[in-house]
Amino acid sequence: LSKVGGDRDGHPFVTADVTSRTLDQLHQQAVTLADEALRDLAVRLSLSDRRLRVPPDVAAWVKTTAEATGPVGQSAVDRNPKESFRQCVNLIRARLPGAEVPNVYQHASEVLTDLKRVRGWLCDVGAGRLAAHDLDPVIRVVQTFGFHLAKLDIRQNSRFHDLAVGQLLAAAGIPDGKSFGEWDEPKRLGLLADELASPRPLAAPEAPLGAEAEAVLSCYRVLRSHIDQRGTDGLGSLIVSMTRSVSDLLVVYLLAKEAGLTVVDDDGLRCLLPVVPLLETIDDLGRGLG
Repeated sequence: LSKVGGDRDGHPFVTADVTSRTLDQLHQQAVTLADEALRDLAVRLSLSDRRLRVPPDVAAWVKTTAEATGPVGQSAVDRNPKESFRQCVNLIRARLPGAEVPNVYQHASEVLTDLKRVRGWLCDVGAGRLAAHDLDPVIRVVQTFGFHLAKLDIRQNSRFHDLAVGQLLAAAGIPDGKSFGEWDEPKRLGLLADELASPRPLAAPEAPLGAEAEAVLSCYRVLRSHIDQRGTDGLGSLIVSMTRSVSDLLVVYLLAKEAGLTVVDDDGLRCLLPVVPLLETIDDLGRGLG
């Protein structure tokens, strides 16, 4: 887990753009790790088809994958004639994110599936020790770092969220909405329950909002875009520092709903990321345990 690029509690320069660039950098570093591990594996995996009974499935997979991957895949195969296992590794490497091929891997789990397939073939030809010594460490790299390297937590203070919601309510014309942070808990919970049950957004897309609302919503939209492209593997939790009450958590759901970071399924409204309270005073801890 990492907070660097995601912890905006007291850090005004951690903007949505910073979070976006952080996620991209983590992704690129993870892909580079996988690429380097696969490159080294291809160097070591020099088994010759002339000395082995290579299972027919290997040649079929190489042929199908090379055809689907286009010229880049065919080049990966042509570099090592009569070395099917090295060809397999080169084809996997050719499909890592960023490669200019039509069937690039979308998720690290797809890489793991193919690596485990190659491992099974190595065991079939009696090269189990080689698989354990050379291939298994590559599998562990991909299992550990995926395409994300680390999970990024997003942290913000409950007061900042209150200001953001107040600005949304004011933009929506809710009476006394701007002072939402000063409302008592029952009134806050009542409004939040109503708004979370409503399918409509609070503010029109073109409505001018305050700095806090823009900051939270732009961050959450970055998170939704990341999920759409790469899934949730690189994302941790939405952490609410100085959590005082239940409404401090429901506020995050409302903001997430406004930014498209929630979905509705059989269990009702659900945020795509966990919402986690951070209880930082003795009184808040007591209320949380009660």
